Amino acid sequence: MVSHGDEVYFRASVETYNIVRKDILDQRQAIWDKAKKKSDQIYKRWAKYTEDHYRKNFSLSLNKMKEKQKKIMEQAKEDQAQLSLVDYGLNHIDKIKVVRSKRAMYGVEREPYSYQQYKKQGYKYSSYLAAKSMNYAKRKAPRQQL
Repeated sequence: MVSHGDEVYFRASVETYNIVRKDILDQRQAIWDKAKKKSDQIYKRWAKYTEDHYRKNFSLSLNKMKEKQKKIMEQAKEDQAQLSLVDYGLNHIDKIKVVRSKRAMYGVEREPYSYQQYKKQGYKYSSYLAAKSMNYAKRKAPRQQL
């Protein structure tokens, strides 16, 4: 049985899988909206400038404005990419070692972890230990007063 406060070390292969989380999607959208707003402001300033200075270096100022907008949008794409929509899962856990175990509460017999048992039964043994640990945690949790 593994309980809160125990130190367990193991080796596992890690895989990624795609997720869709509203908070990350909202953050990505906020980054894009901010960049779009900034790009629109640059365009408005450029449009005002060309009204006041009609045909004065028009193509040069147009190219500069488009270059600024492009940089802003590229930076927004990079910022969005840093907020990845992946999570990680553990596969093929092996070489499990319980380094430190806390004392169990009175009346609970703590069964030592057996790596040999894990090698024989695999995830059935892990599920058994997880269920036993969850039951222990429920018993140890403070009871709600009515």
